[in-house]
Amino acid sequence: MQTLSYRIEQLHQCDGIYCDNLELNRQLNKFKKFIMEPLQLWSRTPNAGNEEFMRQRLANMEYLTTQIVNKIANIISEDEAESILLLIASYRGISEASINYLHAAKAIDWRQWQQERFA
Repeated sequence: MQTLSYRIEQLHQCDGIYCDNLELNRQLNKFKKFIMEPLQLWSRTPNAGNEEFMRQRLANMEYLTTQIVNKIANIISEDEAESILLLIASYRGISEASINYLHAAKAIDWRQWQQERFA
């Protein structure tokens, strides 16, 4: 959980990174949605999800994003490319930390944690 928190803080430091390329911005928004979906789900069901599905989806997100970055690499500045790669690395870090969290969360008996103790 600490790693996930740290990765979210890293992403927060990337606020304001933007690229003029519409295709890349659309893909980055999809990547961001991919990150947010499990976090929102876990607020209701802490161990929901499938690790292997998340790993496959992460690989697909990385592949598609990298393809777009490679396609526009010669038309963006070096600073812009560095910022975009930093953002992608932050997304990947959160995704990996989320997968690790899910692995750990599967071992917890959440029903026991939800039981009222001092009634």
